[in-house]
Amino acid sequence: MKVIEYPRPGYDTIQKDIENGFHTLIGKKSEDIRAIVIVGACRGEEIPRLLNRYPKSTITAFECYPEYYNSLVKSFGNEPRVLLYNEAIQDKDQDVEFHQIDGIGCGSILKFDGSQGGKTLPYKIVETITVRGYKLSSKINPDEIDLLWIDVQGAEMKVLEGADLSKVNSIFCEVHTRPSSGDPGPYKGQCYLDQLEEYLKPTHSLHSIGLDGWDTKVYEQGNSFWVKL
Repeated sequence: MKVIEYPRPGYDTIQKDIENGFHTLIGKKSEDIRAIVIVGACRGEEIPRLLNRYPKSTITAFECYPEYYNSLVKSFGNEPRVLLYNEAIQDKDQDVEFHQIDGIGCGSILKFDGSQGGKTLPYKIVETITVRGYKLSSKINPDEIDLLWIDVQGAEMKVLEGADLSKVNSIFCEVHTRPSSGDPGPYKGQCYLDQLEEYLKPTHSLHSIGLDGWDTKVYEQGNSFWVKL
């Protein structure tokens, strides 16, 4: 039987590197990592690995969709190093609509429309609910955040605009690159990698040192890592 080997997707490549070694990129030892914040935690598959790799860290995880939040509580509710919040993180302190689509971890506070620009993605909105929304700076106020992990389906800029980035040492973020066709992408009002670069580098001294993505044949997305220099 012939085994077909596929390229390692972005979430597998750079994510594993960041999980295992982001501390070296911010000039710290693994035992010196104290604060990790995850926005859009979904089911928290990365949490056990981060807890193990960074034994003195506390992980604060935000997940606004009730089904995923309940899963987090089941898995980590008794773990004293994990703090869980059933809330959305955005650029203001107010309730917000959340649109869940029939793809795991693909819901967003931005409305999904996979048919924009004449292209079609095989997903649809299955539920829209109102959730509590806050700025990150309104919810937590640590001396510093060693790693801010963001997976919010196009709403990354809203998270960043509501955060005190002067306290953030590094950011790991799922991103969309701007399609060459001019297509607006599947989430209405979503931001793109170039916009994140323009916001993070000159104003907040956070520089991208890696981008490893995968091509869906329709939209381009992947993971990127920023570090304060």
